Amino acid sequence: MLKNIFPKSTCLMLTAVLLLPGTIFELGANPVLASLQREPLAASIVSLPAPVEFREDTHRGLQIKTWVNNVGPFVFMIDTGAGMTLLSQRVAGQARVVSTGRKVQTQGAAALQTSSVDLVTVRQLALGGPSNLLPNRGKVGVTTDLPAGVDGILDPAEAYQPLGFILDFPASRIGAFDPMAEPPNQRRIAGDGAQVRWLTNGQDRRPYVRVNHRWNALIDTGAQFGLAVPRTMTEALGVVNPAAGQAGRQVHDVNGQGFQVQRVRPLSIHIESFELNRIPTDILTAVPGDTPLLLGRDALRPFRIRFDVTNRLIEFEPVPGN
Repeated sequence: MLKNIFPKSTCLMLTAVLLLPGTIFELGANPVLASLQREPLAASIVSLPAPVEFREDTHRGLQIKTWVNNVGPFVFMIDTGAGMTLLSQRVAGQARVVSTGRKVQTQGAAALQTSSVDLVTVRQLALGGPSNLLPNRGKVGVTTDLPAGVDGILDPAEAYQPLGFILDFPASRIGAFDPMAEPPNQRRIAGDGAQVRWLTNGQDRRPYVRVNHRWNALIDTGAQFGLAVPRTMTEALGVVNPAAGQAGRQVHDVNGQGFQVQRVRPLSIHIESFELNRIPTDILTAVPGDTPLLLGRDALRPFRIRFDVTNRLIEFEPVPGN
């Protein structure tokens, strides 16, 4: 049980969130994803990229130096809520990516407007230096809707495939592991940590977890929120008098759609049997009713989080002193 590991207040700002609302399934329930899940069987022959430090910026998220097709460095944002890796048009031009002639749709957190992005092929993606290559390259999107000062968005669930990845917030570091060589092990988790199921929306690998045995929440490192709750869900989650919190702020999703966010009293929740107390909590106003719960950086900051896409597990390890 974790007790009072979160500060009483934290700053509030949305950077970029990409959501595709829909029914939540366990990863692999979708036939396309099920076939993709067989790919990690070859993980043991994939070279592990070296761990790389990232820098957290209040307005631009978890920033990391990235090379595309041996061109860079560019400033990318690590965003587990993206659903795919995205490049700016400038990066696409300088890296000479290859167009597929296809477009795909993305949707912002407010879910009020979809955005069409060009699907392109890249030969190489590297972090920290041009030789520190990620195992999965292939198809990524090109968009005009990135925050100022951000050259691209890195979705680690896609970019590290078939490897797992570790987001160590206290150390400001992202790294990789081989799920074949390092299978799930409950003993690896510290006493206050937990191992929970990785759920998905059935369309991509974005990581969802089960909250209070009832709702699904997206782990979204692209958002500065704590636990973000649509206003329509406040009563069911036991949010006390949301109007009595701090004044709401206008923020925008990656498609430019605006909505209100209000920091209120912290909540305590369960992720399966894993108890988190006094999580910084934000209320989202003027978003559709099917907007999911979000677990943003203010909720994730005390943890080293291990994402195992092969075994459909996520491990939360609290780091002492955080």
